[in-house]
Amino acid sequence: MRTSVELEGPIVERPIEDVFAFISNLENSPRWGRAKKTVKDPDSPDGVGARFREEARILGEKVQHQTEIGTLNPPKEFSYTSHFENGVIERTRITLARVEGGARIDFAAEVDIDQIPQVLAPFVSLVVEQRIAGFFRKLEQEFKPPDRSVVGAAILIAVGVILLATAGLRYLIEVFPEGEWWTVLALLASSLVAAGAAGITWKASRRGSNKQEAVPGLAKYGPGEHVH
Repeated sequence: MRTSVELEGPIVERPIEDVFAFISNLENSPRWGRAKKTVKDPDSPDGVGARFREEARILGEKVQHQTEIGTLNPPKEFSYTSHFENGVIERTRITLARVEGGARIDFAAEVDIDQIPQVLAPFVSLVVEQRIAGFFRKLEQEFKPPDRSVVGAAILIAVGVILLATAGLRYLIEVFPEGEWWTVLALLASSLVAAGAAGITWKASRRGSNKQEAVPGLAKYGPGEHVH
């Protein structure tokens, strides 16, 4: 039995070259839910012909499969074929289109399942569609810009720390000669707590931004090195 699915995917706010470099490196698959585990065969070449040992979870079941890169046409298209241990063969083509504001990701999958009657083809197609929809959601999160509300909170906290430090310094100048050490320690502790909170919040606000900046670098090989 053979069934096929074609879906138009999301638009991500990143250059098409960056998106292609990230997705076409299948070792990044666990990041966007395509597989739970992906390990490249060290004896296989890079780019076309690269082979991977993978583990995925489909309908709650853990499945093992072997995947091989079929075509690479950066930054617009690549394909791969997965052979599952249960006899299923999945051929997937991912195409990227340059659009205003970023890149659109489209999926097309063709699945051969000899053990399942043709009457169940619609059910298999539905499963494949849901799986690809899950990929889309993960990819949107992967390339999502940092939350502006978190950035704003970090800025407000940083301003508060500066004001607290200024007021504390002025107070210390006045009371330090009188030997009120407990007051000095309390102010220092308050400043450290405020600074720590600001640092944690700022780190959270930068996480999404850093993740985006790191996307191209995560690819083991760049778009220009894929083709053989």
